[in-house]
Amino acid sequence: PPRPSPPPPDAIRAARRSARLTQTQAGRIVSVTQSTWKRWEAGRHPMPPASFNLFQILTDPNSAISKMMPGGR
Repeated sequence: PPRPSPPPPDAIRAARRSARLTQTQAGRIVSVTQSTWKRWEAGRHPMPPASFNLFQILTDPNSAISKMMPGGR
């Protein structure tokens, strides 16, 4: 099977903004620094697809998993 492609920088930025998070807060969700998140949004480094998927799951207010997180949405 083909490997998943990294998300485009615009999708990363849109997902973070949709969740109403700063780059620092978004990075904490997937265990990276603010500078790493910034590089992903700038397109200087590809975001691993698994990290993007995890971010989407954990920031989806309808996700049962996100409701179990501290400060669940």
